[in-house]
Amino acid sequence: QTVQMQDFASYLGMLLANRATREVAWKLIQSRWEDVRKKGDSPMILRRLVEALGNLPERRHLNEVESFLSAHPIESARQATAQTLERLRMDVALRERLMPELSQWLRSSAQ
Repeated sequence: QTVQMQDFASYLGMLLANRATREVAWKLIQSRWEDVRKKGDSPMILRRLVEALGNLPERRHLNEVESFLSAHPIESARQATAQTLERLRMDVALRERLMPELSQWLRSSAQ
């Protein structure tokens, strides 16, 4: 089936947020960017597509998203790009700060 244009960004966001589908979805977005961009051919949907990239949780994702958006700028989504990158940076920093302590707590709780 075909995903409706108005649902496209939400659908991609869900795929990027899901651990089981995240990597495949991200690779697909990168490799088929022109198709993705054509599918989301409206300023609002392009902004939502950029915002969906904020679901990628790791530092390597942040680096990849920064490079990708730098190589494929979306004029109509400049503000969304800046906000998404800022949020990603904060999320990655928080994750990196909390993960060691959380991992230790989970290991000690499992014993």
